[in-house]
Amino acid sequence: MTDKKRSVLVVEDAEATWTVEERSLIGSGFEPVICTNGAAALEVIAAQDFDLVVLDLSLPEVDGWAVLGRLRAEPRTAAVPVLIVSARDDAGTRQNARLAGANGYLTKPFDVDKFRKAVNDLVGAA
Repeated sequence: MTDKKRSVLVVEDAEATWTVEERSLIGSGFEPVICTNGAAALEVIAAQDFDLVVLDLSLPEVDGWAVLGRLRAEPRTAAVPVLIVSARDDAGTRQNARLAGANGYLTKPFDVDKFRKAVNDLVGAA
């Protein structure tokens, strides 16, 4: 077994949300990298591999839909699990996210235990 921490890219522009996500991930043994807009996330994704991407849909510069599309279009990132964490709580958005390639979906505000469970379900427990 390796001691390498699994890396998670968190793409979220609301500091209150990414702070909770970051603390939860660190507490669960992950190594989070935070990007506060979609353009920065695309640059980081091009340079680094991740075990999971936690993605908001409403982002400045490049929205989460475009980031998800790029992840799924690139062979290197096509299979990386993506957990959407969004304030949008309608069935249409959830269905569109699944069709676009999202592996999970949580609505803000979210329960931290549900967040941890979703992350572990997508990446595997430590």
